[in-house]
Amino acid sequence: MAVIETLINFDESLMDYTYEGVPDIRVIVFKGYPVMAMMRLSTAASDGKANLHQGAVGVGLNIATGAALRAVQFDRPCFSHPDTGHDLASLVVPQWENAA
Repeated sequence: MAVIETLINFDESLMDYTYEGVPDIRVIVFKGYPVMAMMRLSTAASDGKANLHQGAVGVGLNIATGAALRAVQFDRPCFSHPDTGHDLASLVVPQWENAA
């Protein structure tokens, strides 16, 4: 048995927020309604993977706008990406308003 997935290409506007990986978004849904969202950003510490326990940056997102609220790495506040130096407060998920 094999599982084949389509190659994921990410928006170039997110390039400054990641290190050798594709950022991903998680949305928590309660009783059919989205209540929380976050983005995971890969880092050198996480070996280019978006695993928070390995050192990726977790960014809380405003559920209405897709804009960054706060970020953490290794359970500590993080204000810029540790590898790119890009300000995380400027992160806004492209086309958030069109997400279904």
